[in-house]
Amino acid sequence: MHATLLHGHGSPVEFLPDGGIRTAPRSSETVPVKLAPLWWQEKGLSYTVTGYGPRIPTRYMVKWCGRWRRVYCAVYGNSGSTYIGRGESRIFVDIEQGGMIMRAEVTRIMALLGITELQAIRHIKARDELRRRRP
Repeated sequence: MHATLLHGHGSPVEFLPDGGIRTAPRSSETVPVKLAPLWWQEKGLSYTVTGYGPRIPTRYMVKWCGRWRRVYCAVYGNSGSTYIGRGESRIFVDIEQGGMIMRAEVTRIMALLGITELQAIRHIKARDELRRRRP
């Protein structure tokens, strides 16, 4: 299992005259992931009564800058965005499990590009394939 850290998430979007969309450059890197559930997760409990909130701890940790860091999820509605860090220094995280894409990434792409769920999944798969081909 691995994760991709997205540096510069939330970059400005530029709408092109031909109807295309271009975002400011951002970098990404692949890092190791481990499962490290908290005691209340192992008991099947929720962090908040509603399950919503800006900083819900997940059962994942990623190794970044030599330290294992807890992955958090900002949940408002039917999906959330996973990240590490706080405030303006947040780095968004996509966790891949055996080829399955986390829901937060699909939702983020749908919102960013204004496309359907199926189009977002195809976009992510094509993007990941291009990343694998790069030397």
